[in-house]
Amino acid sequence: MANESRYLVTAEQLTEVADTIRDNCTFNDEKLSYPWGFIEGIEDDGEQYLTDFLNGEISYVRCGISRLSSYAFYYNSNIVSVNFPACTSIYSAAFLRCSNLTSISFPACTLISAYAFYNCSNLTSINFPICTTLGTYAFGFCSNLTSIKFPACTSIGSSTFFSCSNLTSISFPACTSIGLCAFRFCSNLTTMNFHRCNYISISAFEGCNSLTTISFPMCEFLYSHAFYGCTKLTSAYFLGSEVPTLSNSNTFGFTPIAGVTTYNDGILGSIFVRASLLTAFQTAENWSYFSQRMVGLTDEEIANL
Repeated sequence: MANESRYLVTAEQLTEVADTIRDNCTFNDEKLSYPWGFIEGIEDDGEQYLTDFLNGEISYVRCGISRLSSYAFYYNSNIVSVNFPACTSIYSAAFLRCSNLTSISFPACTLISAYAFYNCSNLTSINFPICTTLGTYAFGFCSNLTSIKFPACTSIGSSTFFSCSNLTSISFPACTSIGLCAFRFCSNLTTMNFHRCNYISISAFEGCNSLTTISFPMCEFLYSHAFYGCTKLTSAYFLGSEVPTLSNSNTFGFTPIAGVTTYNDGILGSIFVRASLLTAFQTAENWSYFSQRMVGLTDEEIANL
């Protein structure tokens, strides 16, 4: 291929490398941007892969595809930044172990499937303003993520952010369900927003040993080990209008709320509830274990928080 044609590859010329085009990829009027120029005119091949397209010399990818197939770019160490303005769904392991990927933007995406960005260890910037569903291990072991916001997400899958060790701040104001081990071992997590969450699964925040305060005003169910080993957790707010179901007293095991202060300078923790529900909390199954750690707040005090 002549140098000139390499800079602008047509659909006709791409027949020579059809075996590298990813299954179900249609790029329409958008382009893929590479270090040397643009690739355009790609149409759905229906059989093969986009992985390592043109010898894998991919650093920046932008296209108008509406869905990104499984394993589309997995293990590609050349990609640094991706922008898919029209993509609505990312399927399994699409960017798994893209070790140099730092920035991703999917403004139209609503679904991120399992392992989509698993172990993208240099990922620091993500943009998913309307994503509603996050799959298993979608961002597991993304160790350089520090702050994330998913304003429209309603469901977080199992181990979605497992061992994101530098994650400090998370915001999920629309989330109603947090899956098994979703944030387990996020050891630097300190700030979170779950205004509407009503379901916190097993070990969801286990080992988040920098977490000091939690608030779940609409919580209905807390399961085993949800906050187990949060060694600095001193304040838990459950200010809803009903007593949530607590499946097991070990939900707060090895925390200052349970009386373990080894790693917290001897400070005990407290559970804050509505004063009108204080007795109900203190006598409810499994909650009664923490009855001496409970504090009732008046409506005025709650309004001032």
